[in-house]
Amino acid sequence: MRDFIEQENLTIHSKYEKYIGDVKQTSGIYAITVNEWVGYVGKSVKMRRRVRNHIRYASKNYDRAKYGLLSEILKMEDKYQVKCVMLKECPIEELGQREKAIIKMYEVLPLNTHLSHSPAPKSMKFEEFILELKNCRKLSEVHQELANQVQNTL
Repeated sequence: MRDFIEQENLTIHSKYEKYIGDVKQTSGIYAITVNEWVGYVGKSVKMRRRVRNHIRYASKNYDRAKYGLLSEILKMEDKYQVKCVMLKECPIEELGQREKAIIKMYEVLPLNTHLSHSPAPKSMKFEEFILELKNCRKLSEVHQELANQVQNTL
């Protein structure tokens, strides 16, 4: 029985690996991208587990605005590529501060429902979300800006 449960857990985890990539099981800041547009930024003590949960909840159409929209995108794999990426590893005690600093770099984060402007209300239609997503910054821009910040502190 134990072997069956372990095998079942491996199957469940491997199902989401294509979305998770090289996100580590450490504390830090991560992003969810759709066709390279950064649509969500979050923090976690265990990033890999957290991004896996995001994808799992979206796959099961969990009842939250961001998961509903992400669920629609996951159904259209031929058109939209979803990736979870690690933006920055950081100590647990700095997570909140670092997440806020990285979120400030963006004008639009349509899946970050906890922001004061609530960008992804339950009433947001999928087509509106896609238009909003195209106003987001590309992942390559974010990586470059983070690299510049590190360079400026040296």
